[in-house]
Amino acid sequence: MGRDKGSAISKAMEKQGGAHFVSPPTKYPSSAWYSYDDETCEYDCMITEYTYWALTSILGGQAYPGRLDEFGA
Repeated sequence: MGRDKGSAISKAMEKQGGAHFVSPPTKYPSSAWYSYDDETCEYDCMITEYTYWALTSILGGQAYPGRLDEFGA
């Protein structure tokens, strides 16, 4: 696992984000179910954030009352 293009985690992020982006795009494809919009975060940072959100979600850290409302969804 690594923060470089071609690593297993980068391929997973690109699949869920709908494409390969060097930095967060202004608009993700409609097929994307993962997005990250910090414009200061470049590719390796985006992989770190993807890993963080995946792990904290799997471990239950994102599952609490009102969490979805925090994102305006």
